[in-house]
Amino acid sequence: MLRELLPSAGEYPGDPADVYDQITFPTLPERPYIFANMVSSLDGKAQVNGAAAGLGSALDQEIMSHLRSLADGILEGAGTVRADRIYRYFPDHLLQLRRRRGQKEHPRWMVVTHSGQVPYDSAIFRLPEDPALVLTPRASEVTQNVVRAGGRCEVVSIPSDGSLHEALAILRQRYQIRWLLTEGGPHFLYSLMKQRVLDELFLTLAPKVIAGEGMTIVEGALLSPTPQIRTEILNLYEHDSELFVRCRLCYQ
Repeated sequence: MLRELLPSAGEYPGDPADVYDQITFPTLPERPYIFANMVSSLDGKAQVNGAAAGLGSALDQEIMSHLRSLADGILEGAGTVRADRIYRYFPDHLLQLRRRRGQKEHPRWMVVTHSGQVPYDSAIFRLPEDPALVLTPRASEVTQNVVRAGGRCEVVSIPSDGSLHEALAILRQRYQIRWLLTEGGPHFLYSLMKQRVLDELFLTLAPKVIAGEGMTIVEGALLSPTPQIRTEILNLYEHDSELFVRCRLCYQ
């Protein structure tokens, strides 16, 4: 049983995996609306042995697929593509929801890399639908390596300082990406927050204690007090002691 705790309290009446299917996001004119989906242990760890796989429950994995189905594009950091090569196609009912929302059957897959080092044999470079996009300052190098490995991609150039503002405008205008999902990793999430372009966070808090060394969901130098980031909880659910939080980021 999935229980809603906020903004109201009570048992969720439908399939727990469907809980976010009917939500809507704003459409911004200048860039995609960006939302993140992450999982963390109770003691704050975002990875086990270098990957997020294994932290969340089976329901967490189902909800991840449903959140992916809301997006026009999915943007991953290169480290996440290396560590978690999980690319699944949607079941029929999610495809039908995408069609009713006027979306393509599959979101556009994307990866951002400053070094140009991505797993060129990754499944995202061999998808039958639209070719993956790579956001990188090393455009020619990445393109050549992907083709050499038998894949295909398109490249959106970003400056070497990691600024994403121009690239995000290109995603919105040239590729019609309205709603953009990222699943990290922690360093990329930090970059989005530092540039004040991450709009919402979906966080699964797993009822597990990991301890040891390991990254949190956001890794980087101190963000607060400049810029200070606060969160507004929009939804909070509980299932088998696992918490599912949806919050809006507020930059001050």
